[in-house]
Formats: sequence, C-alpha cells, structure tokens
Amino acid sequence: MAREGESEYQDANSQFVDEEYEDALALYTVAIEKASKAGVPPADYYVKRSSCHHKLGNLTDAVADAKKAVDLDDSNANAYRTQGVACFTLEEYESALRAFQKANAIKSTKALKTWIRKCEAELEDEEEEEEEVGGGGPAATPAVVPAVSSRKEAEGGAEKGTEGFPATVGQGSNSLPKGTPRIRFDWYQTVTHVYLEYYSRGIRQEQTDIRVTDRGSEVTIRENEHVEYNSDITFFAPVNSADLFTEFLSTKLVLRFPKREAVQWLRLEKLEDDIRVIPVEVKETPTNPFSTKKWDQLVEEEEEEKLEGDAALNKVFQDIYGRGSDEQRRAMMKSFTESGGTVLSTNWEDVGARTVEGTPPDGLEMKKWSDLELGRT
Repeated sequence: MAREGESEYQDANSQFVDEEYEDALALYTVAIEKASKAGVPPADYYVKRSSCHHKLGNLTDAVADAKKAVDLDDSNANAYRTQGVACFTLEEYESALRAFQKANAIKSTKALKTWIRKCEAELEDEEEEEEEVGGGGPAATPAVVPAVSSRKEAEGGAEKGTEGFPATVGQGSNSLPKGTPRIRFDWYQTVTHVYLEYYSRGIRQEQTDIRVTDRGSEVTIRENEHVEYNSDITFFAPVNSADLFTEFLSTKLVLRFPKREAVQWLRLEKLEDDIRVIPVEVKETPTNPFSTKKWDQLVEEEEEEKLEGDAALNKVFQDIYGRGSDEQRRAMMKSFTESGGTVLSTNWEDVGARTVEGTPPDGLEMKKWSDLELGRT
C-alpha cells in the first residue's frame, strides 16, 4: 500500500537529483503535510527535506527536520547522519559528533568514521584556541570586541569591522582587553530569510535580552557580572519580526526571521546614504499642458481617414471579427474558407449545419483548383 504523499515525495526526489532544490523543498513539504493528515509522516520525508534545506543554506531548518526524523525513528542512521552534517556546517561540532557516533553505531561506514575524525579535530582546535586566548601565550588570537551601533562609535574605539559589525583587536596584543566579551558575530541570508549568529560557548537564555522589530534588533548577552556584549542593528530592509525564531545551541545563539520582501539584501545594515528608488509612472505619449487634443486619438483618426477601397472593407471585416463572439468567428472562418472567399457570414446556426457553396459575382464562374490543375473547363 502506497504511503500518503508518496507521489509528491518521489517527484521531490527527482527535482532534488536535478538540483531544483526550491521545487524539491515545496514538494517534500506537501508530502509531509499529506502524510501528517493521515497519521504520522515517515521519518525519511523529514530526512530528505533536511538535506534540501541544507542545500539551500537553511541550516537551522535542516537541523530541525533532522531532529524530527530522529524523534520519529531513532533507529534511522540517515536521520542522525543528516543531523550531523547540518550541525557540522553550523560549527556545532559537539552536536555533530554525537549525531555521527549514533549513526555509526546503527550502521558503521567509512564516511561516518571520517566525519567523526573531522569533528574531533575541530573540537581539539577549539580547545587550543581557547587556551591561547585565555592564557596570553606568544601566539595571540585576535579577539572580538562589542558590535558598534554607529560609525561615530566605531571611530572612537577599535577599527570598524565589516558593515559596522564587530571589529578585532590589533595583532600586537597578547591577551584580551579587560572586560571584553568573547563573542563573534556573523550573519547570512537566503532570498526569504535572515540569520544572525552570536558565537560563544554555552550561551543561555537567562543571559540574554533580545528585542527584534521589523526595522532592527537589539541584543544584549551577559557573559558575567562584569562583561556584557551589546549589538544594535538597523536592518537594510524591513522584516517580519512576529515570526522570529530563536535557538540556543552549544556554541552560539541563532536568530532567524523572514524578510518582508523576498529579495537579496546588499548588506545587513541600512546606511544613512542608502537611497530608496521609487517607481515613477512614465507616460507613453508626450502631453502639452496648453493643449486639450489627445494625440493618440488624432493618430487613429488620421489612419482611418486614409483607408479607402479594399483596405477600408478589410478594416470593417477585421472590426467585426475582433468584436465578434466565438460562434460568430467560427461562422466567418467556415463560410469564407468553404466558399472560396466569396461568402462571409456570422450566422453559425446557418453555416454550421451545411457546406457553404461559393457565390461568384455577376458575370463570373466558380472553378475549383483541382479542376484547373487537371485542365477541366
């Protein structure tokens, strides 16, 4: 018996293979919705959609779908592997390691063992970096200072970071300045969503104050009673703050919200000299404020005055055909074709029930092309 949503699921797989990830994502979602209405959707539906989210850069969505798949079937190695890949891309190496280890315990493969070694190597590098930063060793690591909310604040302190984001302490320093938060900020976007990421191990909800409006965000993270990180950002374009999604991971805080308009932003922050382009309606024909004459109408009148003889007659026929109903048009085409161009009728009830015979002008005789080709008289 076919599963609910199976047809959409298979179509989505085909789109995924063709790298049409947006279409595949939509079909996977339909498959999940159909299966949910009939009961519990299969775990592999979520596994596949997770992979699709990963391809599109929707990394937190990829993790969420993978976790859902694990909840539905904790014996599904692919669910754990997909979760591990998404977490690794998010630099959630501890979570990724746990996921890969569980997948490997269910079904061991060389690829999973390689992923496990990569996670362990990344975690070792993180520990070494933390020791260098905290111990003041000879090889100093540039540290992140609080984000600035304006250019004036940036000019008064450390060197301004990219797009007004956190800057770094100079290379000559051997340790963090006293009271400097150890938080790294990053962001990325898809066509429809914006992601803000605040990197620091073990950020808890009670340490943070988060306020997001349609125009900007204010984030405060208290590392301890002496050290506080503050970020104040005015967005490049409006967002839908009501749909804010917040996630506290082991190595960072993630804020995700949809854009009000599905367009690619030039940058995260709006600058004072950004210019909004307002569309202006352009008239197709020039107008003279001192004239009441409509030039389009004048051109039409001039063209009509020039029509004479057959041209004028054809214009009449064109107008009748253009304004006629479907039946009238069929009648005109049938009568004109069957009569050899000698009869033109708009009465479908009449011409639709018979073959329209040609009616030549007075003094002329109708002949068929077949008769002429055979030399008949």
